[in-house]
Amino acid sequence: MCDINFIDSSEDDAKLQHEFNQLKNYIVSYTPIAEKKDSNTVLHTNRAVSGYETYNVDKFIKFKLIQTDSLKSIPLRMYEDLHQKKMEVGDYFFRIGKKFVLNSFIVDFKIWSYDLSENSEYKYDIINLGDFEFLPDSAFKKLTNNRIIVIGDYELNDVHETIYGRMSGPLILLNTFLALEDEDNVISPFFVLYLFICFFLISGYCLDFETRHRKKLYLIRFKNNFAEEALGFLTYLLLLAIVSSVSFFLFNIHLTILLFASYLYFLDFWNKHMFHKHEPKAMAENIFIHLMINSQYRPKKLCF
Repeated sequence: MCDINFIDSSEDDAKLQHEFNQLKNYIVSYTPIAEKKDSNTVLHTNRAVSGYETYNVDKFIKFKLIQTDSLKSIPLRMYEDLHQKKMEVGDYFFRIGKKFVLNSFIVDFKIWSYDLSENSEYKYDIINLGDFEFLPDSAFKKLTNNRIIVIGDYELNDVHETIYGRMSGPLILLNTFLALEDEDNVISPFFVLYLFICFFLISGYCLDFETRHRKKLYLIRFKNNFAEEALGFLTYLLLLAIVSSVSFFLFNIHLTILLFASYLYFLDFWNKHMFHKHEPKAMAENIFIHLMINSQYRPKKLCF
């Protein structure tokens, strides 16, 4: 894997192109935005996208395997070439072989920056490209035989901020590839079961109005309606935060608020149009803020 973008032309491009033509198992990185700014790219190589997207903060959190609907990333192309498997894009899901997978997932780093230091217990060889000129051919073949070689900038210009600390670009790509080999992005049956149980319990809590008010989950009733609505909102926020946190620590999958919002909107629609379509029309209220049918089900408030 060569994590170097060849954009500017050089007098040695012909020689470099000749060497690339002799290789079989290799991949070169590129960024579509950089190529739009400079049309002097002269190398014709087996290449894939190396960039990643940030979410709300300028830090690496998730890696997207297929970007802008069709551009495959370097880790995915490496995995497909080495294991002879293709990632298929369906109407609603992604698959590798017969397994459903996530296109965007949080990478669990197997190799850290300090693992490349001399004091590390792990033995990862970092060699400057110039040092290969002094190696005999026999030593070079022994050093590179049956190994994954990652070429890139590990220390200076290609260092990124992640939620775990600073990490070089080549290491991010390598860790994403290793995560694919370990099937970290595969959607397991246990994760589906976990989602079903959580959404079943939340649905029961949302729709069982009479039981919820009889048990008085909100122990203190405020005279101010806004305070009561805020307490209800915070209760749902806490439930969603717990579900998302457990999902992250057990399955390494972060559930976005959009998923929950869509589901709660469905409950609201179901409540308004299905449960009470034969009853007198009540004042429409959003289920995300407060789940009430109408005033006849509202318990008497205790004013403090």
